Amino acid sequence: INAEYMGSSGINAEYMGSSGINAEYMGTTTAVKEEESDKNTSYSIIENHPISRKIAAINRFVELTFKSKGSIQDVTECNKLAKELNIALPKHFASIKTKEISNPLKQQILKQFWHLLNVHNNFVPLEFQVAYKYCVCKGNNSMLVKSILKSRYWWTCTDKKDEANLLWTQWYHPKFIKSLPIYSEERAETGKVRVCNHMERQYHLSNKKAMLTNMANYYKALNRSENEVLPLTFHVKDGVGDSEFVRFSECFEECKSEDGKNVWIVKPGENSNRGYKIKVLNDIEEIRKTVKAARRQRTYIIQKYIENPLLLNKRKFDIRAFGLLTSTNGNLKGYFYEEGYIRTSSKEFSLHNLSAKSIHLTNDAIQQREEDYGKYEAGNKLSLGDLQRHLNGSGVSVDRDLMPRMREIVADTFRAVQRIVDPCKRLHTFEVFGYDFMIDTDFRIYLIEVNTNPCLEISSPLLGRIIPSMLESAFKYCIPSLVG
Repeated sequence: INAEYMGSSGINAEYMGSSGINAEYMGTTTAVKEEESDKNTSYSIIENHPISRKIAAINRFVELTFKSKGSIQDVTECNKLAKELNIALPKHFASIKTKEISNPLKQQILKQFWHLLNVHNNFVPLEFQVAYKYCVCKGNNSMLVKSILKSRYWWTCTDKKDEANLLWTQWYHPKFIKSLPIYSEERAETGKVRVCNHMERQYHLSNKKAMLTNMANYYKALNRSENEVLPLTFHVKDGVGDSEFVRFSECFEECKSEDGKNVWIVKPGENSNRGYKIKVLNDIEEIRKTVKAARRQRTYIIQKYIENPLLLNKRKFDIRAFGLLTSTNGNLKGYFYEEGYIRTSSKEFSLHNLSAKSIHLTNDAIQQREEDYGKYEAGNKLSLGDLQRHLNGSGVSVDRDLMPRMREIVADTFRAVQRIVDPCKRLHTFEVFGYDFMIDTDFRIYLIEVNTNPCLEISSPLLGRIIPSMLESAFKYCIPSLVG
């Protein structure tokens, strides 16, 4: 058991739903004996779901035992949690931190958790172990992914995609995805189980225009507006003659203010990442030229720029969070990783220089080109704890106010695509998504975009802790269902 996983942060995620994410939940179980009756229950509160309750119990147990400094203080609560987790504690609590006791104990906890996942996935694992093969394609810190998989002794590495049971790639691999068994079919033969780290139609979240459409449709069904979560956005499909561009032009005039700000950000609607072809503009004629000069078949996202962002030391920042979506036997489940990080700009914020991307875009591809990259923070990264220290005195808490709101938004994105992200209900697929959030001076949280293949590069000591732990947690949710 990876100490960084169980010993430091427990399960490291919060559950967000299953069975098509048709319930309002994110969360864990009591005793295993309750599981059979619980698995088909609908939960109106995320935290009440058996998986969420189990995660909460595990994390609390880890906090009281493996993470505690010195002797264990609350023995009564530990015993209560041990009973809930159906594990046997040693007679002498002082020995619980020794490897001889802690490693088997952690294994017991994980087995109980994996069993619960299988129950809620209607999945019966193999009763014997099979040698599986994984193939990790190059790019985006593939060596880290390999090192995590290598620690699982029953998995071996292969360079041949066709013979791999698990394929990890940067980009969507349609041929491999289509080779995955479908839920309506019988389970694949032993050794023929196939898994991919991309959902069949993940673009419904990661594509800017698709995400906008899906979130708008979802909130409309709830009699809400997508602008509660997203900045005011227009999707222009057919140049300056498009009805959406006409609507934007009218809105542009309405948004004009005495201080002359009225700033907008223009992005390609598809096939764009790393800040490619993104412009920050306040002149409608410049926006018109950009849209008019677009290649055929290209659409544009025109989005209201957040002119009053919350700043850290006079510089702009955003928050990178992670969500995990899994599909097993047609059961869709979503999880929110409990620890994100801050990405900062290298230059002081100003609306007087809109052409300097390094002021306005915080992604690494832009910031790494700057001379001041890493001058203020290692790799331009800060922890959520650093953000909280900055917020002290404001009355705002990262854990109490900001993270729950981000978790709620991530859950909404999963619900918005629940019927279309995995249309064929493949037996085993999963995907880690990177979510980018911004906060304004009123502490309103905006979802900026969702990324497939989020950056896994270790550009700072902080990411050296967060990224491996996040991946380890993701694999602990996905891979054990293959073999129990």
